[in-house]
Amino acid sequence: MKTINGRPVSKEQMDAWVAEAEKGYDVATLRRRGRKPRDEDEARMISVRLSPSEISNLDR
Repeated sequence: MKTINGRPVSKEQMDAWVAEAEKGYDVATLRRRGRKPRDEDEARMISVRLSPSEISNLDR
């Protein structure tokens, strides 16, 4: 039996997921997930290296 996070998944549930996927998804709805934008433009995530003291200063 298939499991997700250790919990069993029935054949009926898998069939329902397949039917949903075959029907298609609204891409606009999927893209709205996540944090709300800070302004009109789409936010970008960047990596920055900070020292522990810099992180402490930002937290304050």
